[in-house]
Amino acid sequence: MHKLFVTFFGVGLLRPAPGTWGSVAGAICGYFIYELLSRETLFLASILLFLVSIKIIDAYEASTQTHDASHIVIDEVAGVWLAIAIGGGGILAAGKSFALVLAMAEPLMTDPNFRGLISRKAIQSLKAGGGFVEKFKQIFGEFCSVKESDNPRVSFPNGSFCDLTYIDDSDMVRLRERAKGWEYDVIGIDEM
Repeated sequence: MHKLFVTFFGVGLLRPAPGTWGSVAGAICGYFIYELLSRETLFLASILLFLVSIKIIDAYEASTQTHDASHIVIDEVAGVWLAIAIGGGGILAAGKSFALVLAMAEPLMTDPNFRGLISRKAIQSLKAGGGFVEKFKQIFGEFCSVKESDNPRVSFPNGSFCDLTYIDDSDMVRLRERAKGWEYDVIGIDEM
């Protein structure tokens, strides 16, 4: 049973390049999870698969007296699923934006002094469907509150926040005046 799991249903037994076959099989399976369920489901599945794999791989290696055998490809599958879930990018839409919000998750939830900023070219793309306001709501749900205005702010119960703004480079003098005094721990720039 362990061998079936660590080889991702036997894919790791294919030759040549079992790791490549594992990545391809993982990408195909991950694509269907992403399309039929959701990005969030794929992300959580990748983390769960990774955590479960540690114990099962250790048990398998102990019983077979091997270490890091090439036919063990379940780690490739977990990695590919995580890559698709976070960085789906242009192919699967909005992966970079999702990853940017996710990168700020830990400090936003744990550091009351954390100040983040995410900027795009136009304010409409921050608030429109698929924009950052929606991304924060998808990821954090009721754990955050969103003040929607010309410059939205996503706030957390501990006092941390992330401002969502835009950079209109048509008037650089006005942009410099607007940005004076800004102090942030992390500044993310998306789709300039």
